[in-house]
Amino acid sequence: MPTSLLETKLYLPRSRPGLVPRPRLSERLDRGAASKLMLVSAPAGFGKTTLLTEWLAKGPTATTDQRLTAWLSMDRADNDPASFWTYVIAALRTVSPGVGGSALELLQASQPPPIETVLTTLLNDLGA
Repeated sequence: MPTSLLETKLYLPRSRPGLVPRPRLSERLDRGAASKLMLVSAPAGFGKTTLLTEWLAKGPTATTDQRLTAWLSMDRADNDPASFWTYVIAALRTVSPGVGGSALELLQASQPPPIETVLTTLLNDLGA
């Protein structure tokens, strides 16, 4: 991975005690955990981080469940597509170290190809 990445963006925030439980949303996350990928989206300040850290701290509801979590915190400075996808690959590599190698090489090339080429390479790698 490039050494210029801010590794703290990949750290899962800690759960905080004393928060109001949100069982309905936790149940929805439990159902979504059966899929290969789950994306949580909402406007800033709606409690996404709090909900997810609490849910992850609680652990799987079934012994056969496994919660692999690739965490990425973004800010306005990460608006560049090459930087964004480099961080996404870095986050994915926290749970699957070999994933995205070819896409990362394309992103770091002196003359990177169009981002669509990088994404096709990444998606093919994830599919394999």
